[in-house]
Amino acid sequence: MRRTLILCAGALLIAAPASADHKNGKHAKVSRAQIAANEAATAAGIPDARGRAHLVDGRKNNHVKLHMKGLAPGETYLWHVHQATAEGDPCAAGSTVGNPTPYPGWTYRTLTARDSGNANSKGRSNSFPVAEEESEGYVNVHLEDGTVIACGVLEGKQRKGASNGD
Repeated sequence: MRRTLILCAGALLIAAPASADHKNGKHAKVSRAQIAANEAATAAGIPDARGRAHLVDGRKNNHVKLHMKGLAPGETYLWHVHQATAEGDPCAAGSTVGNPTPYPGWTYRTLTARDSGNANSKGRSNSFPVAEEESEGYVNVHLEDGTVIACGVLEGKQRKGASNGD
């Protein structure tokens, strides 16, 4: 009986790290973007608009978080995750390497700036049709009329302990 208990306890200790790795997102692809204002933001009176996005492309669910600063207090903005369709910077002025249509299947919470000009929002999707060989995506923030005022390219996050030569 005692031997059985020791074996069971040992099996649980061996299995625990594997489940912890899954919970920590080992099987998920994590991307981040630094969101920067463009000339349209300056024209709209918010030249200091900036922020960051954090996207987790999980096995079953996907989510993205957006944190912005420098927006007009009380104003509501639209934002979306888009696909970069070719090499290059989809956020550059006049760029044609980004798909202007957002990825389908995503739902986004409203992005409304507080009195401080800061705003946070989230988005989620049950399906994120990005193949490994496809280009990274990007996140952009728009005025309600569709004018893009800020943009950032999503780049994969390197895991701790991984080297560039792997």
